[in-house]
Amino acid sequence: MNTSPRVRNRVGSVHPRTAAALRAAFRARLPRPSLLLLSFVVAATALTACVPATPQPATTLPTHSVKKPVPAPSGGTVDQQVASPTPEPTVGARAGAAAKVGGGVSIRIASVTAIKVTAKTPGEIDGAAVVVKVEVDNAGTATASVDSAYVNVVASDGTFAVATTAGKGVPFHGVVAPGATATGSYVFMLSHPQGRQVTVTVSHAAGTPVAQFTETVS
Repeated sequence: MNTSPRVRNRVGSVHPRTAAALRAAFRARLPRPSLLLLSFVVAATALTACVPATPQPATTLPTHSVKKPVPAPSGGTVDQQVASPTPEPTVGARAGAAAKVGGGVSIRIASVTAIKVTAKTPGEIDGAAVVVKVEVDNAGTATASVDSAYVNVVASDGTFAVATTAGKGVPFHGVVAPGATATGSYVFMLSHPQGRQVTVTVSHAAGTPVAQFTETVS
């Protein structure tokens, strides 16, 4: 039975592209070793194409058990709205007077003075500033901590004075013994400070009333 050329190519003959490559090699008169190498490559390619692919085993994803949510130690949920903390009361005092903030402790502004500062360390700048001197008097029977004391200055037009480490500021530290008075000084950058009216707020310790003063920069 005759087999068509197309069938012979599929069953018993070399692939047309491979035959063409062999004929080109012969025409170029390649040395016999090169022809043998070419034949070997062709045979190896044909065998590789005939080898069926090895099926890969299916990948099994690990399963994790769903754990029950752990309740918060103090109760509540993420949807619970927590009330804002109540701010500490403010105790006002006129210029030069002392504000009594409880526990026998009183705070007074000794002076607010305009100065010029010169930058000496990174982050500092030159310019106009004010230095605020604060006195904390302890007439109580227990020591009064001033380690966490803070001072803020705001001009009457709403401009916030910016605290700076330039100048000669000496912040409070440690405690004030009963019957003693401590003095601290804080420096703030403020343009054109001379004669400006400022509001100074002082807290000598966390959780204590805030003393507030209205002063004029001298």
